[in-house]
This record gives sequence, C-alpha cells and structure tokens, in this order.
Amino acid sequence: MRKYCFLLLACVMAAALRAQTLHVCVGQVTYQIPAAQAGDMVYANGTTLTILDKTFALADIDSMYVDNTAVTDNAVAVVYNGTTAQVRVAGNVMQYLSEVSVNGAHVAIVQRDDLASEITYTLSGTSANGSFYMDGSYKASLVLSDLTLTCADSAAVNIENGKRINIDIEGTCTLSDSEASGGKGTMMVNGHSEITGSGTLNLYGYAKHAFWGDEYVQVKKSMTGAINVRYAAKDGFNVNQYYEQNGGSLTISGTLDDGIQVAADDEETGYVNIQGGSLDINVTGAGVKGIKADGSITIDDEKASPTVTIVNSGTGTWDSDDSEVKGAACMSSNAHITIGGGTITLTATGNGGKGLKCDSVLTITDGALTVTTSGKQYVNMGGTTVYDGTYTGSFDNLADAYSSAPKGIKVGIKADDNNGTAVGDILISGGTVSVTCTGKQEGSEGIESKNTMTISGGTVAVNTYDDAINTASNLYISGGAVTAGASNND
Repeated sequence: MRKYCFLLLACVMAAALRAQTLHVCVGQVTYQIPAAQAGDMVYANGTTLTILDKTFALADIDSMYVDNTAVTDNAVAVVYNGTTAQVRVAGNVMQYLSEVSVNGAHVAIVQRDDLASEITYTLSGTSANGSFYMDGSYKASLVLSDLTLTCADSAAVNIENGKRINIDIEGTCTLSDSEASGGKGTMMVNGHSEITGSGTLNLYGYAKHAFWGDEYVQVKKSMTGAINVRYAAKDGFNVNQYYEQNGGSLTISGTLDDGIQVAADDEETGYVNIQGGSLDINVTGAGVKGIKADGSITIDDEKASPTVTIVNSGTGTWDSDDSEVKGAACMSSNAHITIGGGTITLTATGNGGKGLKCDSVLTITDGALTVTTSGKQYVNMGGTTVYDGTYTGSFDNLADAYSSAPKGIKVGIKADDNNGTAVGDILISGGTVSVTCTGKQEGSEGIESKNTMTISGGTVAVNTYDDAINTASNLYISGGAVTAGASNND
C-alpha cells in the first residue's frame, strides 16, 4: 500500500500539468479533486491520506484514479439507480462536509459549521426505496433534475438546514413517501424555501402533508414550471411564517385536509401573498379550506397578474376541540383579505360551504372576483350530523355553534362572539365582484358583513336565494355599479 500511494502521488503531481482530476472512491461516494487544486497530499503512518485538509483512512478507500473529468466547484451530485445511489463531491468543498453517508439509496450529508460558500446539491435518477437528507448552518441550493424518489419510512427529501434553500426544478420529478413515514411531508424544508425552475414536480404525501415548510415558502417570479400535489393525507402545503407566489403554476388536488395552510409563529407571520403565476386548488374534505391563513391573505398584480381558482366540495364538520361546527371554505383568513388585482374564481358546492371568509376586514380595489356557492345548510348537534341538505324548516332559533350556512362572502365576527364588539368591515372601491348562491335555502346569502360595508367604486353583482347584501351595521354606497337580487329575502 505504501508503494502504491507514493506512485499515485507522483502520478497526480505530473497530471497537474495536464489539468486532470484525482478521484478518491469511498464506497458509493467519489471525491473529485482537480489536480491543480490538490496541493500537498500527506501520507501518514501507513494509515491515512490527507488532501485539501480532508483526511481519508486508507482502509476506507476502495480505489483512486486520475482521468480528464471536469469538476464544478461547490457541487455535490447524487444519482439514484434502483437500490443504490452514487455521490460525487467536488474537492474544494469535501473538507466542509462532516458526514457523507450512503446506505443503499438513502443519502445523508451534513455540512460543517465553518462552511462559508454555498453548495449546490443536484439529485437525479430513480429509486423506489431511497431518500435524501441534508443538514447544516449555511444556505444551500437544491436542484431536482428528472428525479423519481420514493421513501417508505421518512420524507423522500428532507432538508433540515434552517437557512435559505433555493430549490430548482428541472425536467419531470416525482417525490413520494408512504403511510408508514415518520416525516411531516414527502418533501420537508426546515429553512426558507425559494422555488424556481422550468420543470414539473409531482408530490404524493401518503403519511401527512405533501410539502412541509417550517419557515417561509416562496415561488419565485422566475419560475416557469409547475408543482402538482397529487395526494396528501393532510394538507397539500403546510407552511409556517408565510407563503408567497410570484410565478409558476401550483396545482393541489387529492388532499384530505386543506390545500394550503399557513400558520403564524409571531404577530407578523401567517400570511399568504399571491402576486403572480397560477394557483389551482380542489379540495373535498369536511370542514377543509382551499387556503387557510392565520394571518392575512393578499392577492394583487404587483409582480404579474395571478390566476387563482379554488373549488371546495366539502361539507361542514363538528370541531370537538372548539365545540362548534366548522364550515368548509375556498379561502379563509383569521385576519384581513385584500384583493388588488388578478382573476379569482371560488366555487363551494358542499352544504355549509363558503366562498370567501375572513375575521377582520375585506378590501377590494381591483381585480375580478367570482364566487359561487350551491350548498345548503349543515347542522351538527355536538358530533351528530342531524341535517345535511334535506330539512326544509327554519333555523332561526338554532345556535350558531351547531350550524354552518352557505355564504358567498362572509366577513367579521359578531359582537356576541367578540367581547361585545363587532368587527368585519367590507370596503369595495374597484374591480368586479360577482356572487351567486343557488342553494335555495335559508342562510344562502351573498355578501355578509358583521359590521359596516362601504362600496365606493367597481362593479358588484349579487344573485342569491336568501339575502343578497347583508350588514350588521351600516351600508354606504357612494359609487360604482351595484346589482342585488334575492329570490326569497332581502
């Protein structure tokens, strides 16, 4: 071995003049060191070889060879092939990876804390029993390139790194987990996700969510590709901090819970901003939301004119934690909703379903909003569904906690449920608002405000069975064109 190493080192030094590359192969991992970068290579005690401050145990090295392969600095490539995976690590960053392990087609990489330059990890190939795990304290880029990856016991892709992670989608990629997975999603990102690329990513989350982000998720304006959630046992996208879409195409269907759910981790997060691209959501579960935000929802054309289409066929459901009925909704915010552009189409077909719902202020300044509901009343008495579209009597004396009425737009919280103070203003100064409620039953209302409504511009057209426009306080109309028709009430 001693003679072999001396000869190899001599060959590498000579090869440097010809700009060749030294390959050090350790199991399924190959470290690729351009000869011009190799510098002094230290062979010590007959047991170790140190190159670029990375020390290899000679017993772990399967082979070393020199060829003309070009190496891209700051790059790690993972190629999946059935039950195995091959990893190639650029020599200039190999010393900053404290762990590079491969078990079959399961790859785990950990960056050292002293890493000071961004590494790009490119995943490609196919495995029905593989995964990728990465952790570290410095930002990174992840390229998914014609990747098909299924993992049985964890996320297919798990990025525990809490920094900014740029995700580039190229070609056609599919990620899946299984019902036995212990992960929070088939794709998990602990840091800030910024998504771009021209490819297509298909996600199947059989255990929980399809995509889980512990911090913000941003679909960049530069994205021209598509993300398709095909199945999720829970939410399609489950996000903390905020979700922002400025380009690309996101389609969500086959979920058993919300399409997009965004939770707040402080008073300034929990919001959704859609300023470009297309968003198409179809959800069916009882009490679920197409978009559910702890914070505000904003849709405008600041980046590009977005298209948002949400269909919700879910009915109401009994929430045992809060001891009340929760209705399904296409779009729901615990704070404000602001629409300043784009084309938004919301369709709720289930009993008790709503098109748009927010607890504070709805502001519409521009854009085209079309809301259609076709469901009837949903009533549940403490966990037992007693009415789901067949009763023809009155619900005047029924406690709100036990029922959910179908409404096109519902804004605010009435005084009795908010310490004696009603909230829920609606402000319409532009754009086009069209609401149609065809449930033909009490409660099938068009636009409802728990406080005041002010229309100063735009075009508002409401056609319902029950009240077309209903406010708990004052209604002000100082401009715009308003058409309101109800076949059985105000």
